[in-house]
Amino acid sequence: MREFQALYYPYASVGDTAFLKAALLYFDKLWLIGSHDSVEDTEGEFRELLEDRTLVECIYGDELVFANAGILQDAISADLEDQNFLDLTHGPGGVWEIYEDKGVAAVDYLLGPLHSRGRRIAIPYERGESFLLNLVLLAAGSDPRRLVPLTDQESHHAVLHHKLRRGAGSHLQRLYGDVLDRAHAESLVSLVGRDLVRTELPTPGELREIPLEKLKDFRERYREDRDRLRDKLFLMIDQALGEEDVGLSARLRMRIEALIHEQVRTLEHDRAWSTRIIGGLRAAGGAVEAAAKELTSSLTGVPVQFGLAAGGAAASGHILDFIKEQVSQLRLSDVTYLYRVRAEFGG
Repeated sequence: MREFQALYYPYASVGDTAFLKAALLYFDKLWLIGSHDSVEDTEGEFRELLEDRTLVECIYGDELVFANAGILQDAISADLEDQNFLDLTHGPGGVWEIYEDKGVAAVDYLLGPLHSRGRRIAIPYERGESFLLNLVLLAAGSDPRRLVPLTDQESHHAVLHHKLRRGAGSHLQRLYGDVLDRAHAESLVSLVGRDLVRTELPTPGELREIPLEKLKDFRERYREDRDRLRDKLFLMIDQALGEEDVGLSARLRMRIEALIHEQVRTLEHDRAWSTRIIGGLRAAGGAVEAAAKELTSSLTGVPVQFGLAAGGAAASGHILDFIKEQVSQLRLSDVTYLYRVRAEFGG
């Protein structure tokens, strides 16, 4: 099973690390584009995350910049000549503050006017956005892990999505490389990951107080369930890409929502019935007690119409056989992992 890793952007630090916790319930690992100064400034739980290289790791921006300075210069120039890009970045206004040791010196003539603020440089917003998002594309496109861009802010996602669509067939092919050949696919994968983190997985508020060790233990215990969910989503993406490219993102989103809503709700409905029926099973005693224990630890319930009127040994055996069959089937649900996440953490 291949690993599925995300590149969090555009910040070197994260205001609320609970978002990263939610993302780690879906991705194997997260990467950030930072600098030596930004890592040094990291404190609290975010530092704890960065210190665990199995969860989060840093890509140093200065190394990306100096290895690709010419490409980056062309990319920033193209952005600043693109009216749609300027329109998308006009709204926020203000400035970007970027760590000076992130490599800004290699493209400083495109980023001015620059103002030093301690170890950071203040850059006009649209120029800072271009610098950072082109670093994202450099990192995602050149890394053999095929990192999927992931952000918790819609404005940055909209700009990156525009750049991916604009890049195909342009003179920036040498920047994006083969990423442009699959721009729609990567963008769709990014959407799936981002939307699951934001809507189907627990909220930052629900995860804020969860210890990292508990999160790591959960990831390890239910790795197979998580991989099965991702395989299903990748299959849906591949199928969508083989269709006519009209409203592709919207169609795919509807299919994924239908899959999740239908199957997760079915599991939740079954579990609700299970809670009510377990008492009856235990009251019957004998073999049914074993059935109740298995039911308690499983994801499925017994349809109410099956009934518990008979309490004899034969009925107990039938109930046990039925439960085993249901557990066997529903443990293979595409969305079992999402159900487990909700049961453990909320969401």
